[in-house]
Amino acid sequence: MTDFRQSLGSPGAFGYGLRVDQNRLTEVETRYTYLERLVQELSTVLHEQQRTIEGLTVRLKRLEASITEAMDPSREPMPHEKPPHY
Repeated sequence: MTDFRQSLGSPGAFGYGLRVDQNRLTEVETRYTYLERLVQELSTVLHEQQRTIEGLTVRLKRLEASITEAMDPSREPMPHEKPPHY
């Protein structure tokens, strides 16, 4: 009978791990690289979206302030004057 540990390969970086198939390792490294790039792209998109949201929030607050000011009942109404070009 063959010892089970002998069939796994010699001890190395993986201890008594299975022999690593080079093609499989290359595939894992390729996927890892792809995922790293994807995470970076998503991070960039998220950053851009956050900047857009912050800009829209500022604009919305200004608009709300303008509307609140325009609807203020204590404010004097604008006189109904004809524009100078009439």
